[in-house]
Amino acid sequence: MSSSVPPPSAKSIAIEPGTRLDRYELLCLLAHGGMANIWLARVQGKHGFNKLLAIKTILQHEADNENFREMFLDEAKIASRIDHPSVVRIVDVGELSGIPYLVMDLIEGEPLHKVTRACDKLGEKLPLGVALRIVADACQGLHAAHEVTDNDGHPLGVVHRDISPQNILVTTSGVSKVIDFGIAKARDRTARATTTGTLKGKVSYMPREQALGKEVDRRADTWALGAVLYFLLAGDPPYKGDTQLATLQLAMSGAPVDPLPSAVPLPVRTLVSRALSQPIEKRFQNAGEMASAIERVMQTLGVMTTHADVAKYLGRVMKEKLEARKGLIANAIEEAAKREKAREQLTLPIELEIGDTEMVLRSSAAGLAVPPTSSGQLPSSMMMAAGAATPGTNPGTNPGTNPGTNPGTNPGTDGGTANGTFGAAIVEPYPPRRNGIAIATMVLAAMAIIGAAGVAAFVYVTRVRPIAAAPVAATSAATASAATSTPPLPPTASTDEAASASASASAKTAAKGSLPAKGATMGSGAWRPKTGPGKKRDDEAGF
Repeated sequence: MSSSVPPPSAKSIAIEPGTRLDRYELLCLLAHGGMANIWLARVQGKHGFNKLLAIKTILQHEADNENFREMFLDEAKIASRIDHPSVVRIVDVGELSGIPYLVMDLIEGEPLHKVTRACDKLGEKLPLGVALRIVADACQGLHAAHEVTDNDGHPLGVVHRDISPQNILVTTSGVSKVIDFGIAKARDRTARATTTGTLKGKVSYMPREQALGKEVDRRADTWALGAVLYFLLAGDPPYKGDTQLATLQLAMSGAPVDPLPSAVPLPVRTLVSRALSQPIEKRFQNAGEMASAIERVMQTLGVMTTHADVAKYLGRVMKEKLEARKGLIANAIEEAAKREKAREQLTLPIELEIGDTEMVLRSSAAGLAVPPTSSGQLPSSMMMAAGAATPGTNPGTNPGTNPGTNPGTNPGTDGGTANGTFGAAIVEPYPPRRNGIAIATMVLAAMAIIGAAGVAAFVYVTRVRPIAAAPVAATSAATASAATSTPPLPPTASTDEAASASASASAKTAAKGSLPAKGATMGSGAWRPKTGPGKKRDDEAGF
């Protein structure tokens, strides 16, 4: 009776550097969040293919939470349909022992909130042009997400619902990208997070309708983009209370936000004011419209900041963080190489060779050969790393308790310290062509044996078996002949002499019948004389 073994629990699986998720190898932890972790990973292929990626894994203690799992997988379904430079791309999705994971492009950069934090430490504000370029990129990425359709071309109605400085990534190339569609709203979403009345997102960047738990559309995201730009210019989000509850109450009230500092140019203040309008119909109706408005303001102000300008600024204010990240990645790759080398040493390829007088166990990695013990069997330690016999100048002063019957023809030149378990285990280096010669020799020997067996069988059937049967038939014939043709004994002969004469005659007759006579032929199991002209065989004569 067979019993099925249940799969290991998600909590029993160790997710750590070196863990393999299908064909992806985890290298190191990059970021830790409330729902998931971000790992540096790599995938390797043929011809030296090697690519670094980012893998997002759900936290193990949340892996059994069905709603969390659905939200996580919904993110993959939504984000994988978005193809835009300002959205981080999802390239694969998988699952290991109940733990789902997303495979994404590895982006070198920092979240926007960390960039602003670095600016604060330096005592400076983010330049206006840089702030406008970052938000314009985010608008373009979000517009691409809002326009996503299903396979039939019907809009999916995607709404991110969590736009904030934490979910905008500024890359070292100067392009900003929207990340984390974990709580995004979509038409065919599975998770219960889309239920009306459920509050999701960061309240500091949440429009009034979202704070009230009402149905939202893409214009909720344009309000959040206006809130991000407000934060970059003012240093604080539009709504900020002493507690999260106080902040939520401010958002729910829909109270007007504090005006931006007068140092901010009027076109920019006007743009932000429109984006943060509480009446939905007065806002930018889509993120693409807002991106175009930002470009026009930059032209008006003559602040044409490029992606190269953003990259240069990021490289200055985030220099230490970026260098530390590069060092972390380099160290992770080095540690992975060490693990790979250790695995190779533990799984050395072993080959078994059969020669004329010996059987040799060879490790192709170490270039050493190990003969069998005197009993003809391989050493019990054959499963050990074959490189256990370390090369050296000692050709085998300690051959062990069982040195073997054939220690090798040249143990002194290429030998090493003999291993006691292996006996005189070190012989000459393995010749490259020896395997081919051994195989060819065995094939020819097998063919010769098969041929010899066939010849022997043929001889037995055609020669040996008839000859073996002949004496029996000859003896019967001799007995019958003796009974009819033996001459009567003289009257003076005794009974013993008669018996002796009869036996002698029988023996002579049997001796003649044991071998075929000249001109005889082989019939059905007995030798018969050939029938010459005018003669008939017994069967033809009717006998």
